[in-house]
Amino acid sequence: MLTVSQKLKIPMYKFPVNPTPGPQYGEYLDWRTEAQYLFPIGKTVVVRDFITGTTFNIKRTVGANHDDCEPLTSAGSNKIKTL
Repeated sequence: MLTVSQKLKIPMYKFPVNPTPGPQYGEYLDWRTEAQYLFPIGKTVVVRDFITGTTFNIKRTVGANHDDCEPLTSAGSNKIKTL
């Protein structure tokens, strides 16, 4: 329960931009200090394989020290199997 004039501290996560080998590549993010805050449980993201260019959508379902994800469609699941 909150009271009038009570101060709240809301954490803000600021991460430096990490260098990449080229513009077609993404950043490497450490799971424990960065990635878990950018990819919260319940969020949907697009995954791209940098070598083949294949993309598919996944959703993070659970996980604390790791992420448990599922493809959103059977087509996405089939793409994963070909990589």
